[in-house]
Parts: sequence; structure tokens; C-alpha cells
Amino acid sequence: QHRKADELLAQLDESRYLRRAETVSEGLGGRLDEWRSATESRVNSNVSRAAHIFAITSVLIVVLIWSGYLVSTSARRRMDELSRKLAARATHDTLTGLPNRDLFYDRLSQSISAARRKRQRIAVFYMDLDGFKAVNDTYSHHVGDATLREVARRFRANVREMDTVARLGGDEFAIILNDLRRPDDAGRLADKLIAAISVPMPLYDGKTYRIGISIGIALYPDSGGEIDRLVKAADHAMYESKLNGKNRYSFAAGAPEAEWIDFADDFLVGVKAVDEEHQALS
Repeated sequence: QHRKADELLAQLDESRYLRRAETVSEGLGGRLDEWRSATESRVNSNVSRAAHIFAITSVLIVVLIWSGYLVSTSARRRMDELSRKLAARATHDTLTGLPNRDLFYDRLSQSISAARRKRQRIAVFYMDLDGFKAVNDTYSHHVGDATLREVARRFRANVREMDTVARLGGDEFAIILNDLRRPDDAGRLADKLIAAISVPMPLYDGKTYRIGISIGIALYPDSGGEIDRLVKAADHAMYESKLNGKNRYSFAAGAPEAEWIDFADDFLVGVKAVDEEHQALS
């Protein structure tokens, strides 16, 4: 009997433990479901947040790249524009915009080479304004500068695109007339230039003033076959025009024999190819 009682008690304890285990299991199962649901919610939320952050980051990267492209493009354009301006200042007269002395010599060298190769003539005009000093002294340097700009404009209006008009300095100008068919063509252009410069210059309050121009013309190859000979011959002919009454033109008979034939440092123009040619011809 005692054994049966012990067995019944053991069965009752086991049954109690089983019910308690089931209760705990049910409780844990509910908690596990809650944890699983919360975890899945957090994961979904994190994934959504990550996707949102990725989208925003992608947009920012695109914007930054595009902004950098615009900035670099704008900077390149400004640098290109600055380079062009610096190059123009090195080769052009800042007052008139015409080629300066250095560029004149460079183009004359090219013109002589082309004329020699094609067996053609070219003409070099050396020009000096008559009466410019009086205008400068009487009406101020501002009027003098305006005069030089207007003279440059009138020169350009009467020459071809293929020709070169240059300001050598002060009131001295030069023209390279390429592909000259006949010497008379140079004389006709000189007449046009004298007539153009003789037109009264506007001053103010309806007032005007007049200037003139003396021109010397040297022909390649008649007056010389090298740069210095041509320029000096044209310069010499220009002074002949001054001596003969001004406001006219004169042709150079030939390259004058003078001390400039011997090359000196004064003839250096700063353009390597031209200076080397000068030295080779001396």
C-alpha cells in the first residue's frame, strides 16, 4: 500500500511538472513570436532606412559630380580666355589692336618665304603721320590716342584680309602687301591710304582737325631679299616723302647701303626664328 501511495504521488508530481512545463512553453512561445515580430520589424525598418540613405547619398554624389564638372568647365573657359588675352597682349598693340613690331617681323618673314617659294612680289609700306605731334601737344594725349585708333581703323578698312597692318610704335605704322601683281598696285593703295587719312578727324562740338601721312614703299625682291633690307629701304623712302613735302608716297629704288646691313643687337625682336634669320643674313 505504501508503494502504491508513493507511485500515485510520483505521478501527481510528474503531471504537475508537465502542466508547468506546458505553461512555460506556451509563455515562451508567445514571447518568441513577439521577439520574432519585433526583430522582423526592426530589420524591415533598417532596410528601409538604409535604402533611403543610399538614395539620398546617390543623389548627393550626382549633384557633387555635376557641380564639379560645371566648376571645372567654367574654370577652363576662364583660363582659356585669360591665355588668349595674354597671347594677344604679347603680339598686338594694346591701344589700336594692331599687330605690334614683333608680330610684324614674324609675318614679314613668312611673307618673304612664301613670295620666294611662289616667285611673287610683296610690298612693305613704312608710314609716319604728318602733324600728329601738334595734335598731341594742342589737344592732349587723349585726343592723340583717339587719333591713332581712328588711323588704325582707316588703314584696316582699305587693305585685304591677307595683308598685315601693324603699329611699330608712336605714330609709325607698317603694311605688308602680299601677292602683289604689279608695282602700280602698291601705288594705288598708297593713294587710297593718303586720301583716307586726309579726311578730317572729329574733335568735339562739331570741330575737326587734319593730319597727313608720308609713305615709303619697298618691293620684294626689287628693293632687297631680306627683312632688314626691305624695312630699311621702305623707311628710307618714307623720309624721301617727308623731304619732298609730306603727305605723299615714294618708292625705294633699292636697298640703301648703310650701317644697318651689319647685324647688331638692336635688330633683335625677341622672336627666335626671326632673330636667327637675321643673324644668318648678316
